[in-house]
Amino acid sequence: MKPKHLVLTCVLLLAGSGWACADEVAVAVAANFSAPYGLWLAENNLGKAAYLTLIDRDNRLTMPHLYMLEPYNPNKKVIILVHGLASSPEAWIRLTNDMMGDPVIREHYQVWQIFYSTNMPILESRFQIYAIITQTFDMIGADASASKDAVLIGHSMGGIISRLFVSDANLTQDALKMMNSRKAVQVTKNKIFQERLIIRPIPNFSRAIFLSSPHRGTEFADLWFTRLARKIIKLPGAFLGAVADSVEDKDVNIGHLINGIGNGLVQNGPSD
Repeated sequence: MKPKHLVLTCVLLLAGSGWACADEVAVAVAANFSAPYGLWLAENNLGKAAYLTLIDRDNRLTMPHLYMLEPYNPNKKVIILVHGLASSPEAWIRLTNDMMGDPVIREHYQVWQIFYSTNMPILESRFQIYAIITQTFDMIGADASASKDAVLIGHSMGGIISRLFVSDANLTQDALKMMNSRKAVQVTKNKIFQERLIIRPIPNFSRAIFLSSPHRGTEFADLWFTRLARKIIKLPGAFLGAVADSVEDKDVNIGHLINGIGNGLVQNGPSD
């Protein structure tokens, strides 16, 4: 339904006796919901940032961001969009425009979009995005309508990560089987790795939609151009440095440990 405003209707009488005004009436007014969205994308230039972080040319550690595309409304349910590899919220332009242009969806839902660096390990991205989503839901409160029956939509690698938001699993034992005994002890004692291997669902979601997500792998991962891309894409140095600073056991060679996990259970997202 288009926005309506009350206006006072007045007409000029042809007899020259002045103006005659009728009662207030509701008049439909047109609105452009795409312009603010397009301006936001242009100003943030997230598409460029997506490619720079993918090849680790951005010296800063790009942490995940959650963007609300309109002022928060506690009475509207939430749709959260998670983009895929080498992508950004720009990938959702058509879908977002369609949703914001639909009067029924616009009246009952608000769109939130996630932006994250896609050269991180998948379980690391899951951990960071999980934290920002749960913190946001905690801030708005459990009683708000926005906290209930949220919809999660993930595309490609974003769908793989999104599936982990509605999954309940402990990957610790599977990870330990892929490591030698010394590395296994280091992982079991370190909270940093435990938090990333124990997966809990986000209770606010009642529906999840995965678009072109290779949950069972894809043959494209073994093609020649994909193998070439793997040589370009790498774990961000800022991430490795941040993890190394957080590990209390200084005897742990963080580079070897990350590579060991990367070649086993926790693979770099683009390599999947």
